[in-house]
Amino acid sequence: MPDMSQHTKFSLPAIKNLFPDVDEECLPRIMLPESSSDANITIRDTISSTKNQNHTGPIPRKVPHEVDLKVFVKGYFDHVHKSSPFLNKIKTMEEVDMVLRQIRNAHNRPVSTKLYMLAAIGGAALKHANKIRPEIAAKLVVPYQSIICECLEMANVGSIEILLLLALYSLYDPDGLNPWVLTGILGRQIISLGLHRRPFRPEKSSLTAEETELRARLFWSSFELDRVVASSYGLPVAINDENIDLPLPGVTLEEFVASDLRYYKETLQVSRSVVALRDLEGRILQRIHLSNAAADTGLSRSDCDIIIKNLRLQIDNWYAQGCLISHSDNDKAPLHNTIPWLNVNYYSSLILLYTPSQFNSKCSRKQLVNLRRTIQQYARCALVLLEQGHLSFNRITVGRLLVIAAIMLFCLRRQRGVIPGDDFKTTEVVSMCIRILDAFPSNWILAQRVSIIFWRLHKVSSDREVQHHRAQQGSFQFSASPTGSYSILSPASTLPSDLQSPTLSPLSTRMRNNLQSVTSAHCIKTLTNDLSSLISETFGPSSAFNTIIDQIDDNEPFSEKDRWDSSASSVRPKEYDSYEYLHQSFHDNPAVHF
Repeated sequence: MPDMSQHTKFSLPAIKNLFPDVDEECLPRIMLPESSSDANITIRDTISSTKNQNHTGPIPRKVPHEVDLKVFVKGYFDHVHKSSPFLNKIKTMEEVDMVLRQIRNAHNRPVSTKLYMLAAIGGAALKHANKIRPEIAAKLVVPYQSIICECLEMANVGSIEILLLLALYSLYDPDGLNPWVLTGILGRQIISLGLHRRPFRPEKSSLTAEETELRARLFWSSFELDRVVASSYGLPVAINDENIDLPLPGVTLEEFVASDLRYYKETLQVSRSVVALRDLEGRILQRIHLSNAAADTGLSRSDCDIIIKNLRLQIDNWYAQGCLISHSDNDKAPLHNTIPWLNVNYYSSLILLYTPSQFNSKCSRKQLVNLRRTIQQYARCALVLLEQGHLSFNRITVGRLLVIAAIMLFCLRRQRGVIPGDDFKTTEVVSMCIRILDAFPSNWILAQRVSIIFWRLHKVSSDREVQHHRAQQGSFQFSASPTGSYSILSPASTLPSDLQSPTLSPLSTRMRNNLQSVTSAHCIKTLTNDLSSLISETFGPSSAFNTIIDQIDDNEPFSEKDRWDSSASSVRPKEYDSYEYLHQSFHDNPAVHF
């Protein structure tokens, strides 16, 4: 073959002579001359010109003068850093001071993308803590596409840090990019750079001990975020390599000799605890929700129970270990060191374990009862965090509540009658979830949509509880009339007595008033369809959580030996017997569709 070095000049006829079988239309457009005067093209010049046009390097980001850069970055380290300690706090704050000295008199101060993202996350955290005005935090607009392009072009450790910060910020941005997509990019960049493994020849590595430790922390922080996003969305993880051999985060020499050694030790204890939890959630996601359905068909009921019991034991062990590093003085301790935070994450892991899936589709009555009680405990613990001002208003919280709504509808559809001696009240749990969603800022449209779902669940569950109450009084008559004596109650009236009654949001006020005219038959049918659409839209059509809705339609009721109180089951109205009746009821008595 002829020599095709970079210094060889090619004309269009020369290319045809070299490759006679190549169609001229298939040649790159840049190699086709527009006129006879520029028929010769140097390949080296073309490549160089293309790189010069596309290469931008680090882009300076302008911080408005209203934003106190040092306060915002410090807000990141005060509120976010402890769960993801991949940055050197001392050196980062020194970098902030140096930047401020250089641009003291500038109106719009240019800073690096990393500092810009730290300020954006810190501003969001300070806004949530009511330490700055919302309009000040809104001054920092995050350009997702520009930052992603910059990181993909850099492809180094610094770009991984920025991608991780961008993915963290997206969790708190209701209008941002999908966090699962961002963690996917982050995970593949990490694997591409080999950050998930030890250096092949550490003795020849040019990295210092501190740099090696920070790279390991960067990986584990990304690993933790990858797992929590995947388990919240019901989608596969991005970092999926069984050969991960990095040590867990440890104290560096600089931190060991520092005066605030206790702070660093607590930070790393929390980080290790969070990594252990997210690793466990990732394994639950893979085994219970994303496992091969064909392989699971060979498992007996007892085999599935053993697997679930083993995972439950690991969750309990994690909780026991977490209690050892948590503080009882919740007002002074950082969030991740408190018992309420530990409780919320403990119950969310149990919900993930017991959530209906193809693996545990044949759940027993006991498992269904455990699932309902776990949801109740999660809602109570989340309300405690809300009362303390520590509940995160992010996509993880909304996503968990959306899954809870699907599970509660699943339980309502599977339940035939009432469990004797069971004090579980669906309306109480629904009311607590509505209260949590009402606390979200008004720009969280997804939270409002999930709140509407819970209001409709409140209507269905309220009607069922009233029906059971009438049955206990000896009245076996049921009225489907929307103008009956019963009217839907405010969530405040069904909250636990130890919690202060809130003021309903405008959305909840409208839903409370409008749902009084909706029949249960119409509500439960449209609720199932709309909940299915919202789950698919939020998590994606391939999310494992779509299975919850699928099983509402597919699963048969419990057999007679598993069926609850048969006398209560006998008074169940026909509205809940079949979709055919629901369809007919909808046409006979059309109601407002929400």
